[in-house]
Amino acid sequence: MKIFLDTCNVESVRNAADTGLISGVTTNPTLAQKAGRADYRKMLAQMCDIIGLESVSAQVKEDQTAENMFLEGIELESICRGKIAVKLPMNPHGLTAAKLLRRKKGINTNITLVFRPSQALLAMNAGADFVSYFMGRQEAKLKEKWGEDQKAPSGTKSYAESQIQRDLERMVNYKERYRFGSQILAASIRNVEHVELAADCGVDAVSVPPTVFWEMFSDNLGLTEDGIKRFLKDREFLTG
Repeated sequence: MKIFLDTCNVESVRNAADTGLISGVTTNPTLAQKAGRADYRKMLAQMCDIIGLESVSAQVKEDQTAENMFLEGIELESICRGKIAVKLPMNPHGLTAAKLLRRKKGINTNITLVFRPSQALLAMNAGADFVSYFMGRQEAKLKEKWGEDQKAPSGTKSYAESQIQRDLERMVNYKERYRFGSQILAASIRNVEHVELAADCGVDAVSVPPTVFWEMFSDNLGLTEDGIKRFLKDREFLTG
């Protein structure tokens, strides 16, 4: 499973890429605003220069016709040919633009804001390279609608977690059964548990915030850090 970073902070991507564990980056206007990067295209170019990244998702303006999304997609991809994946909304215009970009220009695409298997099926039929299912937003909305499952036994999944698992497993099943070339990308990741759930479901990639990426190096009981400290202390006994 590939690990992408979900951010517009170039320095955060450089730091994570130094580990050799990051395969790509996903960006959007909200992340650009959080990072203070009004110069979106310049930021994308800086991302593309980072060694080890194979894909950088660049989002088009959402309230456009398919033709205009197609044209903006060509412009965005020209920033770094072969590395940019044009990020398009999950709607008729976005999927039409995805088909045009793939068929006419061979440009990679990422369909964003996918929340149910039928949407993923449409995106895969459109030839999207990435189908981005928004786990965190889905979970928050399900909990808002149905509430927390207070009666669930300890260690069992909540209704929201179970629904997300069913969605992801069905998407992976569609991909494998019908031999689509798309990659299922788990996005809107809020915690390490989301990463583990996505991996359990067999997705192709996850896109995580920098904080979650670094949390993945630790365990929730602190046993890894304690073990390292113990080994270092016991090493004092060694003479050679």
